Amino acid sequence: MRALVDADPPAPGDRVQVGVRADTVTLHDRECAPAGTATSARNRFEGRVVDRDPGASVVRLAVDVGASDPLRAVVTRDSAGRPGVEPGRTVVVSFNPTATRAVRRSD
Repeated sequence: MRALVDADPPAPGDRVQVGVRADTVTLHDRECAPAGTATSARNRFEGRVVDRDPGASVVRLAVDVGASDPLRAVVTRDSAGRPGVEPGRTVVVSFNPTATRAVRRSD
């Protein structure tokens, strides 16, 4: 994973906590996702949509990408209505390193 780090970067092997702003995550149907080299979003994972929480103008989604917690995404209702963006479906999620923060864990 590529991320921005604080002024005291972790050393190789250090445990880190990674944060990603949910409004910076993009989702694609696995069949239609652009190639990893076709976009500037260098962080790219396949995962399964595990939760969908529709709001008035946006939909909050949770995607299990194999981490300890699901990756959260906030998308427009139009985007959430596209085929392949429903619980149980596999999607490709991507986000830029500039939207990602990594800090050393103290535990």
